[in-house]
This record gives sequence, C-alpha cells and structure tokens, in this order.
Amino acid sequence: MRTCCWIHNRALEMRKKAWERRKESISYNTQQAWLVGLRARSDVFSDVPSCFERDALRRVDKAFKAFFRRLKEGRTPGFPRFKSPIRYNSMEYQAAGDYFRGDNLISVPRLGLVKIHCGNQRIPKTQKLLRIIRRASGWYGQVVVDEVKVIKNIEDHGSIGIDVGLESFATMSDGSKIENPRFYRKSEKKLRGLQRSVSRKKKGSANRKKAVKRLARHHERVALQRRNFCHQHSTELVRKHPVIAVEKLNINGMKRNRHLSKSISDAGWNIFTTQLSVKAANAGRMVVAVNPAGTSQTCPDCGDVRKKKLSERTHSCACGLKCHRDHASARVILARALGTTGVTRLSRDSTAGVSQFEGRQVDPTKQEHSLEKSSA
Repeated sequence: MRTCCWIHNRALEMRKKAWERRKESISYNTQQAWLVGLRARSDVFSDVPSCFERDALRRVDKAFKAFFRRLKEGRTPGFPRFKSPIRYNSMEYQAAGDYFRGDNLISVPRLGLVKIHCGNQRIPKTQKLLRIIRRASGWYGQVVVDEVKVIKNIEDHGSIGIDVGLESFATMSDGSKIENPRFYRKSEKKLRGLQRSVSRKKKGSANRKKAVKRLARHHERVALQRRNFCHQHSTELVRKHPVIAVEKLNINGMKRNRHLSKSISDAGWNIFTTQLSVKAANAGRMVVAVNPAGTSQTCPDCGDVRKKKLSERTHSCACGLKCHRDHASARVILARALGTTGVTRLSRDSTAGVSQFEGRQVDPTKQEHSLEKSSA
C-alpha cells in the first residue's frame, strides 16, 4: 500500500509541476513509461506487482479527467489531492480471471494463493477484476463479477410509494412504516468514549494506534449495520411490489442543514434508494424517482396545496382527509409516478421472466455485483 501511495503522490506531483512550470499536460501513457523505468532502477518497486502500481496511475488520471469535466460543467472542481498512506486503502487488478481457488483460497498477483474465510456464496466463473481492500477489521479480497441475482418468491402486492424521513425511516402509501433504527445515534456514547481514548494517547505511540483501530472498527460496525438494514428492506419491497415510487432527493444539499445533517447521514437514504434501483432492475421491476417539490404540502385526495411547517405532522384538508403527513406524501409520490409512467397494472409473463407494464417491457439488466471474502 505504501509503495502504491508513493507512486500516486509522485504522479500527481509530476502533473502539477509540469503544468505550473511548462504548461505541459502529462498523459497516463507517459507516466506508465516512467513507471517502467522506475521499476528497472529499484528493487523496492519491482517487488510490488506492476498491476497494482498501474492502478495508482489510473487513479491519478481518473481524478484529473473528473476535475476537468467538472470545470467544463461549471461546477466547483476540487483539485486532485495527495493521499496519506493511512488513507490509501485499496489496490485493483483490472483483468478477467479465475481468482477463487477452491473453498478457502484466493489467487493474488505475486503473493500467490492466500487463505480466506469464505461464506456459502456461489462463486461465478466470470470474474472481471480483483480488489485488495484494507479495512479496520482486516484485509479483504473483492472480486467484481457480471451476474444477475434473481430475487426469489416474487409477489404482487400492487404499486407503492415511499416517503423517506427521520421520524420514521420510510412511510408507505398503504400506511405501513419502517422504523428508523438510528444506528449512529445509538452508538454515539460508545464512539465518544473511544474518541476520547484516542485523544488522550500520545501521538505516534503504539497505544494510540490501538485506540485508533478500535475507533475505526466501531465506525465500520455502524456502517455495516446500516447497509444490512437497507439490504433487508429493499429486498422485501422489490419482492412484493412491481412499481416502487421514490422521491429524487438532493441529499447532499439537505445535509447542509446543520441541525439535521447528522440524522440524514445516519438514515442512509442514498444507500437504500441505490439498492432498490439495482435489485428492481435484476428482478424486472420498476423504480420511479419523482420530483419531490410539494409532495408533503399536497392533498392526495383533492390535490389542494396547503403549506405546513416541518413541525406539523398531521395532514388535514378541507376535503375531509386527515392522516399523517408522511402517509399523505407517500400517496402523492405514488400518484406522480403512475402519472409519469402510465403504469396502472402489472402482468407477469412467467415463461419469459419479463415484467410487462401496459405493453412496455422491462428486461432485467446486468449489474455489477461483488463477492467479498475476508482474508485470514
């Protein structure tokens, strides 16, 4: 990791100085030729697999392309940054191959066969690339594959609209709710103690490194809890509903509210909607993202708009409808989605394995999935 991090920073420095001094742009191919000479001159670099060193150059090239793209779009660009070795946590080998050998071995370039702790996952033969990842809990090998994971026990409970929130994680158009688990909030006391333990230790000491590792592992545990929670509920929703309507939220913009930013981050809305979209595509279902403007202010029965403060949790309309504002919002989201797509019913062709929405076919598309194993 340290060698790859050094190459990344050196390549970034070369590009930066070449432009500042000579107004010259350095390409990926030029830096790859520089890397070949570097490996020939020093055993330190020749001992590291060249595929991982080239990955460091690809990252720099990708960062500059993204920088110029944002400049062209008129957005705040964010110049590529140098990385600390403790924050350079992954290496990638971009080549198709058979990386898993048997039930407890993985083939890593130069290292050979490495023992791993395998689960009971079926490993496809078509494996696109290999990533070596360092996390607080240990080292992992991640293999990216092309595979359609079919969700079993598909049911038809009708279309549904989802309004995500903080009081409840999600409120459905049928009135059901998913409670907000608040994993980070529940762990704040423990995390606060671990952070104080780090701050009391002397910088550079072995005890401080141990305290930092304990803190990082607990943060990782919270993140995994949140991701697992989203996996469970997104799978259940895709299994039951042919059309799922959600709001197209600007979550990063919402996080600028300093009073709600921590709770919004803790909820994990972006993880949830991303998982919904991927699983729906694989199952031949449809996820429709609608404009969120005014969904909580509009009556789902008569369509009248009545302004409500965020503290008002009940929707009460002159037409006689009275319900929780999140329930009303979920109904409006569903109505907007059905109006946008023209979807009113679902017919399932079990022989073709394709969902048909009023003559429109939605084929399951291939998505990238990863099989991840923990190294010994």
